[in-house]
Amino acid sequence: MHGEDKRLANVAITLKIQTQVSAEKIREYTELFNRIDKQKHGKITAEDAKGFTTDTDLFMDLADTNKDGWIYKNGFKISRELLKSVKFIRKIYLY
Repeated sequence: MHGEDKRLANVAITLKIQTQVSAEKIREYTELFNRIDKQKHGKITAEDAKGFTTDTDLFMDLADTNKDGWIYKNGFKISRELLKSVKFIRKIYLY
């Protein structure tokens, strides 16, 4: 992740601490994860993530919380929300 992306991600984390994800969104992210996790191992790879995000590197950096190369369900759900925030903040700062 580049320096600017890290800064934006930190701002996003700060913003998300102050908000709460709805139960509906959590269900939506869980269903999406379960569709992507075709092997039903409870984890997916960055390669799997390419089909649902345009910024795979940033998504992986946010989602791979223990940096073992895998995205687990909780990291997936959190990163989906964080990625939305990062994109929103980018619009504010970069445009």
